[in-house]
Amino acid sequence: MSTPDHLASGQIPSTQTALFTGPSSGVTTISTMVLTNTGEDIITVSIYRNDGTARLLSTVKVPGGSGKTVLVSSIVNATLKATNTIEAVAGTASVINYQIDGIFTPS
Repeated sequence: MSTPDHLASGQIPSTQTALFTGPSSGVTTISTMVLTNTGEDIITVSIYRNDGTARLLSTVKVPGGSGKTVLVSSIVNATLKATNTIEAVAGTASVINYQIDGIFTPS
């Protein structure tokens, strides 16, 4: 069994944006996606999977209070082929940090 690697991290903007794009020569399986609120207010975040068409996977509310976290369970075990993306949009820009971990399998 492979150990998950860090795939992507950053802050989620208030416009729908790709957070991670599957590499061109294989398949990536997402093992975790964690959202951390750095502000005081509850923030709503929508998560999408795009394989040519962006499809809403889930909408989560990240509790207010600096350092509050949410594990996005709807994305666990999702597989991304080349150029597929994980996208997100937050109700407020630059308040939600994200980290995506997973396993890449070369083709």
